[in-house]
This record gives sequence, structure tokens and C-alpha cells, in this order.
Amino acid sequence: MALGARESLRAFSQRGRGAEPMRAPRGAEAGAAGAGLPAALAALAALAALAVLAALAGLAGLAVLQRRRAPGGGAAEVGESRRGRGGVVRRGGLGRWTAISGGVALAALAFGGWLAGLGPRALREPPAAPGGRGRGSSWRPAGCVFSGELLGAYGGSGTSAWRPPPEPWGASGGRELGRGGGLFFQGLVLRFGFNLPEARRSMKAALAADPGCSLCAWGLASSFGPTINEGIDEAGRREAAEAARRAVALARGPEEAALAGLALARFVPAAGGWGEGLQGSSGSAMAPELSSAEAFAEAAAAVARRFPGDATMAALEAEAWMGTSPWRYYAEGVPKSLGSLRPGGPRRALQAVDRALALDAEHPLALHLLVHLLEQLPGGGGPRCRAAADVLLRQGLDSHLVHMAGHHFLRSGNYALAVEANQRAMALDAGLFDRCLTPYVPGHNVASLMWAAMLSGRPELALRHATPAEELSELAPALQSVWPYPRALVAVRFGRWDEAHSEAAQVGARAHPFARVCAEYAAALAAAAACREGREVEAARRLDALRAAAKELPEDGEGEFIRGSPFFLEARTLAAIAALTVEARLDLLADPRSGAAAPGDCPVRLGEAGAPSAEMAAAVTRLERAVALQDGIEYMEPERWYLPLRNCLAAVHLAAGAPARAAEVLERELLDRPLSADAARGLERAAREGAGDGTGGSAEARARLLAAALHDAEPAALGVPLCPELFG
Repeated sequence: MALGARESLRAFSQRGRGAEPMRAPRGAEAGAAGAGLPAALAALAALAALAVLAALAGLAGLAVLQRRRAPGGGAAEVGESRRGRGGVVRRGGLGRWTAISGGVALAALAFGGWLAGLGPRALREPPAAPGGRGRGSSWRPAGCVFSGELLGAYGGSGTSAWRPPPEPWGASGGRELGRGGGLFFQGLVLRFGFNLPEARRSMKAALAADPGCSLCAWGLASSFGPTINEGIDEAGRREAAEAARRAVALARGPEEAALAGLALARFVPAAGGWGEGLQGSSGSAMAPELSSAEAFAEAAAAVARRFPGDATMAALEAEAWMGTSPWRYYAEGVPKSLGSLRPGGPRRALQAVDRALALDAEHPLALHLLVHLLEQLPGGGGPRCRAAADVLLRQGLDSHLVHMAGHHFLRSGNYALAVEANQRAMALDAGLFDRCLTPYVPGHNVASLMWAAMLSGRPELALRHATPAEELSELAPALQSVWPYPRALVAVRFGRWDEAHSEAAQVGARAHPFARVCAEYAAALAAAAACREGREVEAARRLDALRAAAKELPEDGEGEFIRGSPFFLEARTLAAIAALTVEARLDLLADPRSGAAAPGDCPVRLGEAGAPSAEMAAAVTRLERAVALQDGIEYMEPERWYLPLRNCLAAVHLAAGAPARAAEVLERELLDRPLSADAARGLERAAREGAGDGTGGSAEARARLLAAALHDAEPAALGVPLCPELFG
């Protein structure tokens, strides 16, 4: 059963996979199970209202006829006076009845609307705007109000909560924080997981519980950002500045005074003598009165030096240094390694993270930042990153922190753990929603799960959570890595041609241009895979439509997803990759020796093996260009395009009788996507076809690779070609 992008969140909230520190309140499950009752009552109320309105319409028609038939046709006769049975004159009877009936109808409609509001609506409502990356208030049901309660570990669910050392974090000027302290720690962890709106709400609740808490006011200021993922606008800066001033006024002790002063200097640059505004991770200019990222990082480093035994101070310094070049931590044009870590901000960030983890090996913010800094390295950052991922998954403090463990697991080829991490994150998201809280970028967790499922040969799991055609246009600006991959593309990935065609057919001519690019791409490949006359013509027609849609794509992105942002969709590049793939398929259709010309029971004339034609050579050239385009896309996890194109390039080499070249391509693929099920199967085939020439390494090594790569693969995936796009 396909769940779709939004239903995926609630589905996992009901599976109880592992510890769920931020679980729904007791009785929430029963409320969700009984959600059908309000919905049914709402429907009955709406039907009753419609029936009353229909009766009113009939009476209005009778009234008109009565006016027309009455002598003189005077409108004043209707509702003013008519003679009832027994000669009694009744005035205004129809008018009064009409007014009462109208009131009943309106009440029924209002009651129905109120009942509908009682049900959990999160996953039935679209985001307010795709540019909000799922953070908008529409993720909360109407009338949902956060009551300032403690969640999960901080509410006593039995899961161990992370807390920093008592000084200065456990008390304020010698005063125990009490209930406000629990809300403060909760807000701090949410802030460490980049969930700024909910961190802000917890900090406000903490201040309400303890108005004299300087740390709570500092936390409120910090909850406005910026982070490496998002910036801050002028309205947010002003609110943060107000909170920082309050923190300064309430500060007791040198640590609180230092933190408050740091926030004040960040959001009120005149207080620290700092000047220029800075660029946010979105690439857009931020609040003009915000201090520069570099100046703030230097100030954070100075505070951390004053308190060398405080892991949180060191972690805050690391985050400040990462903010000087968000997501761009490595030198360009050279292989990524610790040696290619950029000097300045990124290197100083790693040094600060190392200091923080030396003081507290389980510090959530330090672990979060370590994964971000190292995940781009081969093997997803190696043992250090694996240790961080294990702790984040075990802690289960926050959905985004749990999800971050999945970043390492994806990059290291541990796809089963990547699926588990994102399933847990999705369950935490659903628990937040049930508590009237807003999950942080929930679709990103679903997309990451899908990418792990596709790389490990689990088509049913990937399809279950894909974005259906009816949501494709609305979510197009945020698709691929920030929102779940389109179902049409996942169907193509596994050669589900009927489903791919059906999904593509539901995307209309007025849909978002990127939605149309995806639909035309899927339709073109589905047409090429069909065993019927004229398939080349239909595929070429769809290719023309794909190119036309691509021309409508904004060159520099849209909304938050603009050029310069790490979340820039690169839609034009993806459209070019899609077009090259369809062109390669058309090349292969013209060459019966490739094997692509013979899907199903279509007749085929195979030529001499190992003697590729000009058409096959053209397909190789196109795919090499597509691979280069994909390699040039800025790093994002999960990846922006659903298909590792080296698999397709290797498949053409195999069809051309060049197993050694195919093996070379697939070995490179396995460096980028370790234990990829498709690449491992392709390498084994290349070794068989190149028997005796050493292709693919030793048989023992290949056997170990294949067993590990196919460990979780679904049986249906094992019969899928290495590249269904070209050979399905």
C-alpha cells in the first residue's frame, strides 16, 4: 500500500519502533484510533446542513411563485401577511421560519467544521508553502495549542535525558531552575536539533515558569537562529535582541553573563562594535544589523576559552565557525579528506568539536556537528562518525538528531541502520505533531529512508513512502532530498512501467515545470519499454515535452531553494540528466545488439557481441556527460537525483561486450555508494562475463560484497536489470 509523502509520518508513529522519548501523551493513541468518529459526525452534520439549505432553496422558489401569482405581484405580500387556517392572519411566518432554518444550517456547518478540527489533520494538509521545508504552522492542526508541557525524557518517560554539567546549566545564580529547567533543557535539545520554532516555544514556556532565568532568555535568543541550515530575518533579529537584553539583565555569575553578552553582541552589533551583515545558508541577505559570521565566531571562541571545561561552550563555538561557510567545508577540485578541509572556519569548527567531545563524549550538538563536518568523507567519515551516529541513535533525544545518525549510515553503506534511524525519526516527528508541535523538515527523513531503501534493493519500502502524482506539482520546488522522491521515478528505478505510466499521466499541463520534467521523463522511458509499434516516436515526443518543461525552470531556483543555498534543487541540471538518459535509451532502441530493443516478447536481431555500433557509442557518450553532471552537483544527503548513473553507464559497457570497463565504472560507484545492491550485482556479472581476466577482483571478495549488499534486498529487486531506464 502506497502511503504518500505525508501519510508516511503517521504510519510510523503507530509502529513503536524502538525508544520514542518524545512519544505522544497517554491516550493519544486512543484519540487517533477514534478519529473516525469526529469525521463521521462531521459528515453527518454537513449533510444535515445541506438538506436544510436545499429546503430553504425550495421555499424560496415557492415564495417567488407566490409573489408572481398574487394580485399585483407585490413582494410585500410574501412574509408580511397571509391568511392561515381559521382566518388567523400570520405575519412574517415564512421569514421567521427561513431565519430559524438558516441559523440551524449555519450551526450544523460550524459544528461539522469543529468536529473535523478534532481529528488529526497533519498529514491531510499540505505545507503552507513548499519553500518552508515542512516547518510551517500548517503541520499543526487548527486550534492546536502547546501547553508548555515537558516531553519525553524531560517529562519522565523513563528514557535517560541528556543534561549538561550543573554549573552553570543546572542552576541560575545558585537558584535551582525547577520546572523551568526541564523546559530549558528540552528547548536546548530542540535547538541542538535545529528545530528553532519548537525550541523557541519551550524557552518561552521556561521563562513563563521562571521569569528570572537568564539562561532561558539566552536560549530564547538562540532559538531564532541562524543555523547552518537557515538564516534569520530582521523581525527575528529584533525579537532575539530583546531576549538577549533580558538575559543580560538577569545574568548571575560569569558564565551566564558571558552567554548573554555573546547573544547581545550577535543580535545587537553596536553592543560589541561589530559591523557588516552576513549571508545565510539560503544565500539571501540576512538582517542588515546582524553581526558578521566571522566576528560572531571569534567572540564565541573567546567565550569558550574563558570556560575551557564546558563542552557546551565549545560546541557553540564549533557551530559558529561552521556558520562562516555552511555546508561548504572542503576545498573544491580535490578528493575530500581531512587534509582538504578548508582552513579557517571548517578547521576551527572541527577543533572545537574535538574539544567538546573530549569533555562530554555524548554532547548532542557536538555529535550533530561532527556528522555534518565528516559525512562527506569516504566511508561517511569513518569510525569517529560511526561512533557519533551510534550515540545519536541510542540517545533518541530529537527526531533530527536521530536522523543525523542516518546520514553516516547512508554514506557508509549501512542501509539497514539508515532505514532504522529514519523510521525512528519519523515516529518522533509524528509524536511531536500529536503534541501540537511542529516537526523539523519531516519530509527529509522520509526521503533519506527511501534513498537507503533504493540503494539496498527494497522497492516496496521505497514506493510506500514516495510522493504521489497528486502532490508532485505542489512539492516540486522541495523534491528529491528535502521532500520524498516522486513515485513515478521510483517506479522507473525498479522497472514498474505500468505504475510509472499511471503516475506520469496524472501530472497535468499546468503543473510545476519540474513536476512535468519528472512526469515526461517517466512517460518517455515507459513508452520506450513498451512492446508495441511506434514506441520510439512516443518516447521522442515525450522527450520534446521534457525539454520544453525544462526551459520553464527558474535558472536560479525559487523560494528558499535558490542558487547559493545548500538546498538549491539544481532542477535544470536534473532535467539535463533526465534528457540525456532518455536520449541514451533512444540510441539503444536503434541498435538491436544492445539488448535494449528486446523488452518482453518483442522480436530482436542480435548482432555480433562486442562490436558496438555508432548508436551504442553515442549512448555511452551521453551517459558519461550525465555522470559528470551528477558528480558536479553540490553535496546533499540524500542525493538530489534518484538514480546513480554509473550503473547505467556500466550496463551499456556490459551490453557492448566490455566487462572490464563496466567493472571499472562499478568499482568507482561502490566508492561513492558502498554496498549498493545494484552495483554489487553488476560487478558480479562483469566478473562472470570477463572470466579469466581478473575483472572485478577476487571471487572471495566479490562473494562477501554480494552477500552484504543483498542482505536486505527484496526478492522482487533481484530480477531487475542493472539499469531499467535503458534495459527495462
